[in-house]
Amino acid sequence: MVNIVQKLINRFCDSFFNYLGFGAHKNVYQFQGFLCLLNILLSAWPLLCYFLYSTDFHIVFWLGPVPQYVNLIVPLCMLLLNLGVQYFGIFSNMAHTARITCFLMFLIIGSILLGAGLYVVTLAEGTATELTSKCGQTPLTAKLDSEWGRLNAFYEACDPKRQLMITQCPGYSETFPNRVYVNYLESLEYEFDCVGFCQFWAKPIFSSEAELGKRCASTLGKHVGAVSVMVGFPTAIQGAAMITIGLCLSGYQHL
Repeated sequence: MVNIVQKLINRFCDSFFNYLGFGAHKNVYQFQGFLCLLNILLSAWPLLCYFLYSTDFHIVFWLGPVPQYVNLIVPLCMLLLNLGVQYFGIFSNMAHTARITCFLMFLIIGSILLGAGLYVVTLAEGTATELTSKCGQTPLTAKLDSEWGRLNAFYEACDPKRQLMITQCPGYSETFPNRVYVNYLESLEYEFDCVGFCQFWAKPIFSSEAELGKRCASTLGKHVGAVSVMVGFPTAIQGAAMITIGLCLSGYQHL
């Protein structure tokens, strides 16, 4: 069974390298160019996500810099792969050593990407669950919900019909001197057209155009959870593919 798998690997790899006209020891510079092109193609999406999420205040607020770091790991790992190809040119007469090193290189790079991707999936999905299903049960969601409750009670006492803006109510600045969470709740209403935080069917406080019944925590949970699909899973899949390629090349006799 092992011999059959090894023959299939050798046949596939030979066909691949012969079709492209290069290999690890044949037309090395052309091979490097191919890897550079592959690097650009595989790094395009992570870099796009990096610029997209590094400027997304809500993602940074809830997930921190982890997704941005993972996005940058992908092009870095691909660059290391490019540099690793130089090894095969130096040790062209040491096939066994080349295979072992090739396997280890792909295994290490693949494991890093797989682990990083799964960590982002766990982080994003866990935070999304906190917002959608456990809102008010975690410290940060409880703090935001409590602050929203204070704002709502203050607004009701000032103007039950809510014809005035809350900032026009007497004593607003004195009641809310530290407005970090207040400003964040305000940004949620305007950016997502949602109301409340943990509360369902709340009244809008800042934006009169907010959609009634659209809870901010639920909307925010979907927004944060999308990072697992946009960043986590693609990175993990790429890592698993690297490990698979390493396993295949470890059995390639013509490396």
